[in-house]
Amino acid sequence: MDDSGHIAQTIIHALTEPVLIVAKDYKVGASLGILIYPDDATDSQFSMRCANETIYKVKESGQNDFISYTKNSEKNRKNNGLK
Repeated sequence: MDDSGHIAQTIIHALTEPVLIVAKDYKVGASLGILIYPDDATDSQFSMRCANETIYKVKESGQNDFISYTKNSEKNRKNNGLK
């Protein structure tokens, strides 16, 4: 796992710890999409599109997880005929 994966796991772990408020535990979930600029995208518009695509994929896979967007993700998306 690369550095971004370790950072994502640290963030998810910190956010999923129960929070005690007025004698009641509350739990928060986290879904993270990771894109490395400029390795995976070279402009802000494309970066936002890729980030949105990635966050939807991680939400579909479940809660408290992360997915990294890569150039291979874009190739797979194009190969599947998706826009």
